[in-house]
Amino acid sequence: MATFIRLVDINVTDNGILDLSSNDLSNIPYGLWKSTEVKQLILTGNPLTLTSEVGLLTNITHLDLSQCQLQTLPPEFWKLTQLEWLNLYFNPLQTIPAEVGQLINIKHLELPACELQTLPPEIANLTQLECLKVSFNPLETLPGEVGQLTNIKRLNIGRCHFKTFPPAVCRLTKLEWLDLNGNDTPLRTLPGEFWQLNNLKHLDLFSCKLETIPPEVGLLTQLEWMDLRLNPLETLPAEIGQLTNLKHLAISCCGLTTLPAEFEKLTQLEYLELEGNPLKTLPAGVGKLTKMKHLTMSSCPISTLPYEVGRLTQLEWLVLKFYPLKTLPVEVCQIVSVTHLDLSNGELTALPPDVGRLSRLEWLNLTSNHLQALPAAVGQLTNMKHLDLSYCRLAEIPAEVMTLRQLKFLSLKSNNLFELPEDMSQLQSLEKFEVDYNKLSYLPDTICSLQNLRSLSAWRNNIKTLPVRFGQLKRLTELDIKDNPLQLPPNEVCEQGIEAIRQYFDEVERSGKEVSARLKIVVLGKTLAGKTSLVLTLSSGKSSLTEEADRTHCVEITQWAPGDNITFEVYDFGGHDVYHLTHEFFLTQDTLHLLTVNLRTYNCTEQCYTEAVGFWLDTLISRVPEAVVTLVFSHVDGCNSTEIQEKRRHVEQNFELQQRNRKRSITQHTKRLKTVLDNMDFRSEMEQEELKERYERTRRLLKRQLRLTGVCCVSSAEPTCGMDALKEHILESANNPALFQTLRKILPRTWVDLEQRLLHLRNRGEEEGNPGETVKFANESQTQQSQRRVERPKWLTISECSREGQLAGLRHDRLEPVLYYLQQVGTILRYTDIPELAYYVFHDPPTLIELFKDLFYHDIDALFSIENDNLDDFTSSQLITFKLDLLDRGMMRNDVLASLLPPDIPPAVVTALMQNFGLCFETQVPEALKGADISKDACLYRIPWYLQKQMPEELINAWPTKVPEKQEQLQLMCNIRGFCPRGLFQRFSVGIHPYVTDRIDWKDGVLAFKKDHCILICSKPVANETYITIATRGRLAQAGEMWGVVHPLLEVLVQLLQEWPGVLYSLHVTCAHCIKGRLDNPHQYDLGNRAPEDGREVRCPRVKFTATVPADLVSRPVNAPQGTEAAEKQEKRTHSHEVDTVSIRPGSDVHGQSTDVNRYFYYIKENLTAEWKDLAYWLGFSRPDVDNIDERNRDYKSRCLDMLGEWQKREGDAATMYVLMEALRELRLTSVLDGLKSTYPELARDTAGHSDAE
Repeated sequence: MATFIRLVDINVTDNGILDLSSNDLSNIPYGLWKSTEVKQLILTGNPLTLTSEVGLLTNITHLDLSQCQLQTLPPEFWKLTQLEWLNLYFNPLQTIPAEVGQLINIKHLELPACELQTLPPEIANLTQLECLKVSFNPLETLPGEVGQLTNIKRLNIGRCHFKTFPPAVCRLTKLEWLDLNGNDTPLRTLPGEFWQLNNLKHLDLFSCKLETIPPEVGLLTQLEWMDLRLNPLETLPAEIGQLTNLKHLAISCCGLTTLPAEFEKLTQLEYLELEGNPLKTLPAGVGKLTKMKHLTMSSCPISTLPYEVGRLTQLEWLVLKFYPLKTLPVEVCQIVSVTHLDLSNGELTALPPDVGRLSRLEWLNLTSNHLQALPAAVGQLTNMKHLDLSYCRLAEIPAEVMTLRQLKFLSLKSNNLFELPEDMSQLQSLEKFEVDYNKLSYLPDTICSLQNLRSLSAWRNNIKTLPVRFGQLKRLTELDIKDNPLQLPPNEVCEQGIEAIRQYFDEVERSGKEVSARLKIVVLGKTLAGKTSLVLTLSSGKSSLTEEADRTHCVEITQWAPGDNITFEVYDFGGHDVYHLTHEFFLTQDTLHLLTVNLRTYNCTEQCYTEAVGFWLDTLISRVPEAVVTLVFSHVDGCNSTEIQEKRRHVEQNFELQQRNRKRSITQHTKRLKTVLDNMDFRSEMEQEELKERYERTRRLLKRQLRLTGVCCVSSAEPTCGMDALKEHILESANNPALFQTLRKILPRTWVDLEQRLLHLRNRGEEEGNPGETVKFANESQTQQSQRRVERPKWLTISECSREGQLAGLRHDRLEPVLYYLQQVGTILRYTDIPELAYYVFHDPPTLIELFKDLFYHDIDALFSIENDNLDDFTSSQLITFKLDLLDRGMMRNDVLASLLPPDIPPAVVTALMQNFGLCFETQVPEALKGADISKDACLYRIPWYLQKQMPEELINAWPTKVPEKQEQLQLMCNIRGFCPRGLFQRFSVGIHPYVTDRIDWKDGVLAFKKDHCILICSKPVANETYITIATRGRLAQAGEMWGVVHPLLEVLVQLLQEWPGVLYSLHVTCAHCIKGRLDNPHQYDLGNRAPEDGREVRCPRVKFTATVPADLVSRPVNAPQGTEAAEKQEKRTHSHEVDTVSIRPGSDVHGQSTDVNRYFYYIKENLTAEWKDLAYWLGFSRPDVDNIDERNRDYKSRCLDMLGEWQKREGDAATMYVLMEALRELRLTSVLDGLKSTYPELARDTAGHSDAE
């Protein structure tokens, strides 16, 4: 619902600015035209529909209507003749009427990304116009009348579709700023008249496919800024030396092999970018460019630098990445003015002692060189603040590095370090320290003296203990120490951060410590495999056979302590299909999996192997790629020795075959990703990084193979056999450090005591039958023992848990770290992010899972039988209706669901759990169906798992088989190769529910709507692959909207797939030509964003390249402005936060309260991947800033979090959620934005314009 703002709520700044941006307004506030105070009105980001009343805004001189979803403007709009500044950026207007010529006072007009194909000739009437921006439109030309706008000083026409350079531009003699970057069609050359624009100061010709720059360039003598990057020039004319006012020149990736000697005449040059040119040498005259401050020469095959480089005495920034230098030239060491030096990814084997002369150096990047050692002279770089020595093969760090007192960032990751210098206490300025991927066995105690340290990353070492004083690092907010065999404190404590570590060490000192050895065992296999009998026989030591009626539903968990002071948590999984949805949530690392196979019923066929073994192994390796597995053959008492050998051999042979096939699939998938990566050319860095990460993740799967520890043959029948051998095998595997590095952990005694108390409460029901047995805990009096409750609670409240903690000797404020630890090791379950469950502690996980038993029952007939006492309140005909609703529509009424649960179980708890697990979603009962037997407050829960019907035939009207003539189909596809996790599509269909409306579901599909677009989502298994498609239809001009509809849904699927790191998948766009022609096996393009140099059309390989497809239906259009335009928009935003703009939302947290903005950072970084760079650029970070953050972090999440923290530190009080949410909105990251509002309701309230004060 759109927001209504009362005129009385509106506050205007002293200089007449009224900012109503992003208020979800559908129209301009009533009565605003009566205000004489407002001169500048900002309405950006509102879904507006303008009426004739807009013509009454006669006092407004400055109007911002960017991103308002405007498709048309009323005739009255063009009567606002007093307007001087108008922004219509990113509105799907498609046309601008002739009436625009009435705006005779307009000086500044912005029309980027408005889907304009032409501009009206009447634009010539805008004779006062000084700035015109029409970038990101499919314009093929400009009308000749543009040449009459002789007052224009700035013209932005980049990212358009000009087939030739618009001649009209050549008549704009006052033009000072021209942006033509990224034109969709190669221009190849510029007309001779162009070079007569001798007032030009700023010229952006980035990626225009220019093949030559003529000598006439020398006529642009006023030019100060020029970008020629990504043009295949090969040479520059000598006349470039006549541009004596040039200060900024970017000529990267232009194919230049030499620079003209006249280059030395550019004596005003301050910024020069030469990256990616095949230059063999630099002219000696470069030494005459003495005003040079920034020089980038990355990826140039220059083996030596001219001596004259040492004369660049004002040079501050020198980038020589990917440079083939064996040693640092002495000339570089002479440039004592350098503050930023990037030598990463080179071939350096040593640094000369002269490096110590660079006394002003603040930033040095040496990552990925072959240094092995550093000179002591490094200690002379006393102004150093950033030092990156990652991937340098260093075996030790000289003590001199520890004397760099100004150092704030130090990276030593991926070296060969066995220890760190003992005296680190001198690095008092250090804020971020990285030592990942080394061979450290400990961290020196002196690291605890670094009181400014905010981030420490030390994962993939061999660290077992942290210093006792580690908790003193009070400013440490980012600690990543995973993949270390930590025992003191355990990893589960370190994950919580420095406060939990401090409390841990305090508690160890106060109460003493104990060694805890616990391991989870998961027993799984198909139904009637003998899992429950196996568990009971193992734990009791005697034959315990289970009747079929008593078989496991969902999951049952028992404690088993066979010896070696190890306690096992044994999870017995129900084997029926309907329980698979809940199993996956309990498959984790550091678990021993017993895959049970009924040898008596096993027959040596491929199908039997797949059902009894193959499916379970696929499930494990997809969820836990390095799973530890033991094959347990049960019921061997029903087979003779020959049968046992034959069946065992069949299983083992097929196991080996399955592993080989898996390895081959990974290898093929890796090669395919590498091919795509190698052919990406100049795709965006975001896409390249995202694909690189997927490639590396897939390649690592070759090393992350399932680990089979053995095969055991057992029988639970009397007399049992093989149980002692299995028990011995389990203990031997548990004690194998190669399998379980962190089996034994050191805990405070109070923690161990609390765990025992919770386990005692879990087992209370078993003790009720033995009143003589009591358990005494430490610190407990006889009175306290007698006051214990006898009943067995299903869960505890936080208060009840706190009381148990107090009995164990724990204060309430010290409870959280131990609860988190117990949750991570599986003793308890908690769901603090679900409001209905936040205050519960599920100390008995089997009881929690038991709640699902009656809802996910494998026998639906029995579930809705009249013999089911829980449903006595319903008639037999109603029960039949309920059954059909569940099977046909996956629907269950909330009152029916409540009746199926035990009377003491709140339905809200169960439904909250089901929605959290992605098992169902809530929907309202249609008014037409509400009657005598359905209350007005009733709601429905859809459980997709139960759906059995195929796509209803009547939906053919909503989604015709043939694509309508005037429409196109945009279809995204996720191709899952090999194993597809059970229930993936069902959970995906639940996950998309917040993003769609009016949906209809069936077994393998969904038809829904988003905005005005119909969406068809389908899952189709074919042979050894599964295709999940997301499609919508619309006019070609609506391509941007169509991408905005389907791509967020694909993001939901990709996010869900992260839970299965072993699943192989790829993302595609189905050829629209093939779809419209209804061709079999349509071509699948690799999913990606449109690069600036991409053409307007892409050819279809399916028909031997004889047909074309609009590029907007192949690659996601990038409509957001980049480069200088983005920087200007950010500068404008920054300025707008500096003026006295009063929020129209009293009590709002989003605009003003920056102190808590970082509480939202975690959600943002968890839900962004490579898009973090787009966000960084939007927030005003420069390219070097982004590169720096990129290099000092190992993955997208840490980069994003680092960037957000840096942004908050830079901006201070201006770093608000309002700015962040505006950024997400402009970058069209709608799924992240919507998720933020859903997770943090206060954000949704604020952006909707609501507050308590209102």
